[in-house]
Amino acid sequence: SIGSVLIPEMARKGYPKDFATAVTVSGSVQAILIPPSHNAIIYSLAADGSISIAALFVAGVLPGLLLGLTLATLCLYIAKKKDFPRGERIPLKQALKICVDALWGLMTMFIILGGILSGVFTATESASIAVIWAFFVTMFIYRDYKWADLPKLMHRTVKTLSIVMILIGFAAA
Repeated sequence: SIGSVLIPEMARKGYPKDFATAVTVSGSVQAILIPPSHNAIIYSLAADGSISIAALFVAGVLPGLLLGLTLATLCLYIAKKKDFPRGERIPLKQALKICVDALWGLMTMFIILGGILSGVFTATESASIAVIWAFFVTMFIYRDYKWADLPKLMHRTVKTLSIVMILIGFAAA
């Protein structure tokens, strides 16, 4: 889903299109592994709950991190070997500010994983709390959208959700 944005942007920055495509495709697999993965939840549902979502989340952490480390190492090796373009250096002070700003959004992941793995929430409850948190962060902290954008965002969300639910329904049948 992000290939339509990443691949043209990487090509515009000077990376070969085949490299940009390969990196994007290879990296997309990580979303299936790293919790909170919706694929793990669907798998648990398909197995009639005989495999816990928490266990699937825990099982995905190490392979996901290994995949990410391997891809990053390989990309660095190829980039140095073929002299690919480099991004601009970010000063330490600015990098720390970016990291602190990102913590608000990253809390969503901690709400989901921490809630499920600690037993405080079920998967559904943690998702609900995370959605409320993400909405709060988006509208009040990051201010990425205006209140006038809300109906359009809700329409897009319902449209995507309906497609996913139809697919899950057909898969269950």
